Amino acid sequence: MEIKYQYNTMGRQYIEGQESFFSKSEDWCRIAIAKYLEDINGKKILDIGCGGGVDFKIFEQKGAEVFGVDPSGVMVSEAKQRVKNSENIQLGDYENLPFEDNTFDIVFGRFSLHYLDSFNK
Repeated sequence: MEIKYQYNTMGRQYIEGQESFFSKSEDWCRIAIAKYLEDINGKKILDIGCGGGVDFKIFEQKGAEVFGVDPSGVMVSEAKQRVKNSENIQLGDYENLPFEDNTFDIVFGRFSLHYLDSFNK
């Protein structure tokens, strides 16, 4: 099984583990998001590897128009249950995104970019 698709078998457990861990620990990435992405109202954001939709939801709450892509059907399903604009989340491959160049103001990838086969595409 390719590692990119491992979340089809353990996606729900991954989400529960993240929720448990970050309920007891500071999430330095979300602190950085709050600090460096203060005014994203009206911005278009692509969340690559949106997982369970936690960051997607934060961007939505800050007024951004958010789109998410994840290679795991389980993670896409979980994310769609958590966010307002679930139609903006889709199953997809990070290296073959279904969007035109220069569509987004911000492209965000947390816990996902290390799955790329090439950073040059």
